[in-house]
Amino acid sequence: MKKFALIIILMILITILFTGCNKSSEGIIDLTILSSTMVYGEINNIMTTPEDYLGRRIRMNGNYYALYYDVTDSFYHYAVIEDATSCCQQGVEFILSENYAFPDDYPTETSAIEIEGVFDKYEELGEVYYFLAVDSIKF
Repeated sequence: MKKFALIIILMILITILFTGCNKSSEGIIDLTILSSTMVYGEINNIMTTPEDYLGRRIRMNGNYYALYYDVTDSFYHYAVIEDATSCCQQGVEFILSENYAFPDDYPTETSAIEIEGVFDKYEELGEVYYFLAVDSIKF
């Protein structure tokens, strides 16, 4: 009888564990808890199949870079992530909510940042661009 009760308890715990994992995979994609190799792989997935990530909430670490493009007279902001060997980099464009003003509320160039927001897209100059609509930034 004790053995049967133990098996039932273990089955319940396993069910709870897998249910919890499933819910988190449908919620935020938290890249801050992954190894650098895994982060780079996931960023590569996001950039090669961006439509699969639209509307998903993503949290990530990276280094901040800004780029001015004179054709649009705009600054573009990026979190740059390196792979484990630091030989390759991938930048993810982000746009801060209206509560932030550039340059006063932005980090200094190359600063380490953590950002969180919803993956989205916009069209500019006839091209579609994907970005993270950020509502939380730490630097």
